[in-house]
Amino acid sequence: MNYSEEEHERPPESIHTLIVSDVHLGSRVSLAKECLQLIESYRIDKRRWRFQQLILLGDIFDDMNFNRLDKYAWKLVSLFREITDEESSAKVVWILGNHDELLVPLMAHLVGIRVHEEIEWSVGNKRFFAMHGQQFDKWIINYPNISKVPSWMYDAIQALDGSKQRISRFVKEKSKTWLRINGEVARGIVNYAQRKGLDIDAAFCGHTHIAEEIQFPDSRVKYFNTGCWTGRHAPTYVTISRSGVVSLNEFDVKQLTVVEPAQRREAILR
Repeated sequence: MNYSEEEHERPPESIHTLIVSDVHLGSRVSLAKECLQLIESYRIDKRRWRFQQLILLGDIFDDMNFNRLDKYAWKLVSLFREITDEESSAKVVWILGNHDELLVPLMAHLVGIRVHEEIEWSVGNKRFFAMHGQQFDKWIINYPNISKVPSWMYDAIQALDGSKQRISRFVKEKSKTWLRINGEVARGIVNYAQRKGLDIDAAFCGHTHIAEEIQFPDSRVKYFNTGCWTGRHAPTYVTISRSGVVSLNEFDVKQLTVVEPAQRREAILR
């Protein structure tokens, strides 16, 4: 698709909530620059934004080795702090991911953001609920120590991979599919919300790195996974309009513009 210069420079429409997850800042496959561009595209001026809240849905950092952060990662951290400024028109909500666990005290001090394990909120007459999703990953739950081994192996693959990290991205995508955690996470959060008696319209997770929109046949709750900013595909994110309409979107890296609506992977799990 070709975009005119006017379309290229056109800012995105004003929304209520912007959700991104699994940026994995510090990893060699992180699209930190592109994530920065997405969030900056919603800026009106120094303190005003075209969203009311930015939800960081876990695994924003890859680990605690800050020596691996490039200049775009540090710019993102600075941007998060800027959005949390008391004079800002928006706020940042950080959800705990399995890669973020050791960073909670540091983030609270460095960025000034409180980290939550889960969050429920309303937009218009719609109610939403979000968790990162590792809570429903049986591999992490049942084998917490062994589950760290693939991460070490993945780091080694990244170190040996080429500049475009094609092998690393391929391995990460396939590992999530082989473990079949996407279905576990989707069903897990919907069941969890039902057990808590939450009256919600949609639930959101990250963790799987697979962008999905799922309507379960036995529940009115729609499930969304925000995908990731590390894959070979276009990075994905979620927006919620001021009237409560949820959209799963792709960010076109080549055109550096927002593509809406995204090409979605819709499924019904039976």
